[in-house]
Amino acid sequence: MKVAKIINEESELRLLRDKNKNKKIVLTSGCFDLLHYGHICHLEESKNCGDYLVVAVNSDDSVKRLKGNTKPVVPENQRIKILQALRFVDAVFVFDEDDVCKYFEILKPDCFTIGEESAIDYYNEIVAAQNSKTLVHIIKRRKDYSTTKIINKIKEENYRE
Repeated sequence: MKVAKIINEESELRLLRDKNKNKKIVLTSGCFDLLHYGHICHLEESKNCGDYLVVAVNSDDSVKRLKGNTKPVVPENQRIKILQALRFVDAVFVFDEDDVCKYFEILKPDCFTIGEESAIDYYNEIVAAQNSKTLVHIIKRRKDYSTTKIINKIKEENYRE
């Protein structure tokens, strides 16, 4: 069984680019908290955009800054292990910044994928990608699939009991 590489340092990202210079590298990013069907569809479509999928995962601190103190539900070390086990993910790394802009210059991905619901909020990432000559692919959202909806449904069902 293939297991994705966990990248711990920026220098490893540079080496990854060098080792895969003949492959089309795709970068996507997100919290990937409570992995669900929408996430799986996003990751599969991202992989279909190239040969080698690198997933940048928001650190716990980054998630808290972006989404509030109640998230993430699943700690970053567990989110990484879950993503690492997916057959279409080739490499995973954690980033502590609020966006992945600096990683376009380090990794030089051929394609950056982002969910349509995030495109407005992460406009800076899109501009940074385009400035580094990275193709941007916006992935259509799968309706009714979100971590927040899952959490709210659990709360609602517990409230009724």
